[in-house]
Amino acid sequence: MRQDPVCGRNLIEDLVADISIYGDKIFYFCSWSCREQFEKEPARYIKNNVAESKDKQ
Repeated sequence: MRQDPVCGRNLIEDLVADISIYGDKIFYFCSWSCREQFEKEPARYIKNNVAESKDKQ
């Protein structure tokens, strides 16, 4: 299971609404608005969140 780094919602793989790549990691989001918030200030949301490496797609 994945977790939206902005709102903290747990995401089922088939219900991921959007993604963003930052550094070498992929972050998953429940909505485009959460992705937009993340892309404005990624460091704010990354420090406590686990993301997947791009190689593990």
